[in-house]
Amino acid sequence: MRILALEASTTSAKAMLYDTKSRTYEEKIKAYGKMYDEEVLHDADKVFDCMAKIGRELAEGREISIISLSGTWHSVLLCDRRMRPATPVYPWSYTGAAPLCGRLREDAGFVEDYYQKTGCMVNATYPFFKLLFLREQGYDLKDYYIMGQGTYNTYRLTGERVASRCMISGTGLMNIHTREYDDEILKMAGIARSQLSRLTESNHTQPLSEEGAKILGLRPGIPVIVANSDGGLNQIGVGAIKENVMTFSVGTSGAMRISTAKPMIPKSPSTWCYLSPKGWLSGAATAGCCNCIDWFVEHVAAGRTDYSQLEQGEDEILDTPIFLPFLFGERCPGWNDKRGGGFAGLKAGHDIKDMYRG
Repeated sequence: MRILALEASTTSAKAMLYDTKSRTYEEKIKAYGKMYDEEVLHDADKVFDCMAKIGRELAEGREISIISLSGTWHSVLLCDRRMRPATPVYPWSYTGAAPLCGRLREDAGFVEDYYQKTGCMVNATYPFFKLLFLREQGYDLKDYYIMGQGTYNTYRLTGERVASRCMISGTGLMNIHTREYDDEILKMAGIARSQLSRLTESNHTQPLSEEGAKILGLRPGIPVIVANSDGGLNQIGVGAIKENVMTFSVGTSGAMRISTAKPMIPKSPSTWCYLSPKGWLSGAATAGCCNCIDWFVEHVAAGRTDYSQLEQGEDEILDTPIFLPFLFGERCPGWNDKRGGGFAGLKAGHDIKDMYRG
């Protein structure tokens, strides 16, 4: 049996073809590149096309038994009634809602109630607050379907608006205890359940549509597993589904996650709590990880040097400045989405290699 896994990550699309008989795999990765002047924004169709293209290349001439989709938590976009994107995709790293969240955090009662109900902090990371921000920008939310990149990819391949509870648990629209959309939160946003994707379990499949089959160059009807979050799938991929097993993953952002048998939400907002495909996850994340290195090479090094030159003689460097990785705001544990990044302890004798090391 061959499984085609397709993922829309933060900065690149990934495809893997896994053969269960031989236990071998092939993979492809393609970076999206810049899509808007606001660098963190995405174009939903360009992301999907990039993912589908490398998936088609891997699957060409092969019989595929099942397709599995993966994506990042916390993205949101508005689609019109014909399911065409009406806005860019606002990913987790978009902090436009930070001022709005700052105002809401002045109400300690609201913060505690929202956190205990959803497992999410009042923070610009979450789609719920991005929706409130879009409403402030003049969008009448009731006129649109509300999607994330992962659920949009599922729609493009199956023609159905369905979403895994794992993926939706990172939107701030779900009650983490009931595992359903929360009516009070939907009312605050001014949206109806009919505008949202139907909730499913993480192993739910929909048949590959005629259009989806043409896009991937495959036969229609192949089961497509709805998009789950990369963080939740990572927990399964490394075998950390037993209670109290922790993982640490490094990518565009960085995260530590631990599997739990029930929702684990501290009294004071600190760690988050979402759903994995196999249960609940508690964790903490930093918004600045490899994306900070990309920023440094592109904007500070600015083509004057490359990775190999920057890393040459790295073992000889003893004194480095400290880099505060808040270029995209802070997530756990402080949840200050307006915090900025920078270097501390920078001295006149430090050069670009010292800064890179930091």
